[in-house]
Amino acid sequence: MRTVVLYAHDLDPETPTGIAHYFRHIIRGILETDTSEVGITYRVGASPNPSGTHRPPPEVPVLRLPWPRKALHLAWSASRRPLADRALGRPDLIHVLAPFTRVPSQARVVYTVHDLWPLTSPAWYSRKERWMFEKAIGDATRRATLLIADSQATADQVTTRLGVETSRIRVVHLAVDDIFFRAPDPGEVDRVCRTHQLEPGRYLIVVGSVSTRKNLRPVVEALAQMTHRSPPVTLVAAGPPGIGFEATQQLVRQRGLEATVRFTGWLPREDLPPLVSGAAGLLHPSADEGFGLTPLEAMACGVPTAVSNAGALPEVCGDAAILVDPHDPDAWAEAISRLLEDDDLRATLIARGCTRAAGFRWHRVASETIAVHRAALDF
Repeated sequence: MRTVVLYAHDLDPETPTGIAHYFRHIIRGILETDTSEVGITYRVGASPNPSGTHRPPPEVPVLRLPWPRKALHLAWSASRRPLADRALGRPDLIHVLAPFTRVPSQARVVYTVHDLWPLTSPAWYSRKERWMFEKAIGDATRRATLLIADSQATADQVTTRLGVETSRIRVVHLAVDDIFFRAPDPGEVDRVCRTHQLEPGRYLIVVGSVSTRKNLRPVVEALAQMTHRSPPVTLVAAGPPGIGFEATQQLVRQRGLEATVRFTGWLPREDLPPLVSGAAGLLHPSADEGFGLTPLEAMACGVPTAVSNAGALPEVCGDAAILVDPHDPDAWAEAISRLLEDDDLRATLIARGCTRAAGFRWHRVASETIAVHRAALDF
């Protein structure tokens, strides 16, 4: 039996977002798969937990290196020491689930590359984050036997920007959490809506950090064009503040939309399906996406979507969403009007969306990722 360690830099975030949910689901999906026939045993590794107060997902033993997290990541980025092999049980392969920090070892490595934003859009990140990513992606480029990309769009960037041969890259699309496929109890939808002073079916929603990358500005400008509409359009921005949050708040105030645009902050995962299900539509105006799970989650809930035509979103959403220029407020105003007023279009998007989302399940991601591990071990 050969041993593969699934390594995450942070299994214990207090307010988990997209990358943490990927860690949870890919680890759980692989551990729940019988891999004895392919001769692989899996373990889970992670950087040290700074507080020790959070239960790591999934609830399995986690191999941790015996150094403070910040010091460990700094040492790995600066000097490629200490090697991770011994603390991780001397595996045959380490799968680094995100290139937040490089993980030096004598074992073979596979890296999952979700995007190249610290290189392509450095303003979205701190100087430290950019430096650590550059070290990690450099390690992935030089040393990884194989790389996994979330989308063909990301794979193409890895080839054109980093010069990695296409033969070393495997595309494994992400998947939708099962909780979005379960029809929520109407009472739960009402409860969550009441919490945020919303009326089911009478609001639009954007899910994700309120940040420059998530690009809420053109949507706010679009809503400013629609103040004549009766009743007015309510927009719920469900996500934690990020870089650019204050500028977005200021724009909302300047356009007199304080009563129209609601900022919820970070929400527990279990609140999102009912809140999304209660929406008249989901908007996803991101300036770029390495994949884009949020529109698929809305589709699984039976909610029509309008998304930007940037990054991997056209690849992921296909013909199941309205595609919009991410920087054109007029185009967003038109898309919002169509979502709210064109019943035939809504029905078409809902039907196509349900079919589209059904193809993105975690058991498929786990199976395809295990196939990459087998190929890397036999390379």
